[in-house]
Amino acid sequence: MASLRQKPNGYWYIRYRDDKGKQRETATGTTLKTKAKKQLTETQGRIDRREAVSAGKEYVATVWTDFITTKDRSLTPATIQNYRTTWEHYLKDTFAHRRMESITVKDIQDWLNDVSIRTVEYPKGHYKTISPVRVNVMLTQLQAFWRWSIQNERDLPTHNPTLKVDPVNEGKGSKQHTISYDQAMLVLKHLHGTYSQVAFATLYFSGVRIGEMRGLTWDDIRWPERELTVDKSIWGSGKATLERHGKIFKQTKTGKNRSYTKTRTVPIPDALYDLLEQWKEDRDHERGWWAMVKENPYDLVFPGKRGKGFLVNMLRKDLRKALQKANAEYTGTEPFEVDKITVHTARHGFARAMASGGMPLPELMTVMGLGRYQTVLQYAGFATDIHPQLVSIFNDLDRGPAQAAKKTPLRSVGTTGTTATKKPAAKSA
Repeated sequence: MASLRQKPNGYWYIRYRDDKGKQRETATGTTLKTKAKKQLTETQGRIDRREAVSAGKEYVATVWTDFITTKDRSLTPATIQNYRTTWEHYLKDTFAHRRMESITVKDIQDWLNDVSIRTVEYPKGHYKTISPVRVNVMLTQLQAFWRWSIQNERDLPTHNPTLKVDPVNEGKGSKQHTISYDQAMLVLKHLHGTYSQVAFATLYFSGVRIGEMRGLTWDDIRWPERELTVDKSIWGSGKATLERHGKIFKQTKTGKNRSYTKTRTVPIPDALYDLLEQWKEDRDHERGWWAMVKENPYDLVFPGKRGKGFLVNMLRKDLRKALQKANAEYTGTEPFEVDKITVHTARHGFARAMASGGMPLPELMTVMGLGRYQTVLQYAGFATDIHPQLVSIFNDLDRGPAQAAKKTPLRSVGTTGTTATKKPAAKSA
């Protein structure tokens, strides 16, 4: 049983007995009894957990519950939900009633092999096996859980068995689904509404993530330098982040790693610059989408109607329709896999265009805000001619199909088949 003791210097100390029964004393570093009591509670908790482990009472289910509770404030709601889905459907039946110290590498490997061949029922009665990528994600989650348990002295293991488990083979020659430049121009041509068109163009011509695009404010656009400053993002509707941190913005995905900068600048090509200029003009005159925006307290470039979150679902719906029309019009030789193209595919299309245009992979890694060099290597196949001098991102490619998309008037929201063209200014007499 741990206890508090105050020494003549005014500081509080915690007395307890270690695993061998020897009496120990630890300084709290504070003269306030309330703070010392808080540290006493934490110390007593660690002692109780050690006793539970020695008695064989520390089960995986108990540790997993504490793990999710601890991570709930540091991870996004979507990530927490992903962890809970993994536990409920794939981990619970196998490991819930097992003790932490009793699980071996073979147990985890057998579980992983079993999950990789398991079939899942989808809507309309379809059965499919779990993708190898999803299986490896679950292994990564299990590794994170085990690291946390070691760091928090839950089971006092001498090693992490999950690190010796071989991941599932994702297939030789597997690569990210991308979209070619001509295909992207056709999609932009057929996108309905200024909102979806400018949003997809921003994703494709700058390579930012969806959350980073949603977090763009007008101050992030440096018009004279033709650059975007990317230093924050918005996840979900922003409501959960607002309740937890008092603001809707979060740091970027790469910014979570201290080894990498949290702020990066992305050049704005001519095609995107013209669209953003017209988008800003529509905002100033409250035209199109901006006429329906009731408030924009954060000065977002892509606000929702109430100024909080960008409507990603609307973009997904418009993108599906535009892909079908673009596929019917497409005459190129490269396969147009419309069923595999998502909103995030625009980011891969940007990386492909940059690599094939001659941008060195280390520079591409910086522009895209990638945290690992292994990630950018998947685009190495598109890097044919590497030039020592950086090429302008899309300026040299703005010919042919680009002119059609660049000169096509943006369609106003809520209209079909009509275009909102800019009226020429009246000539002065």
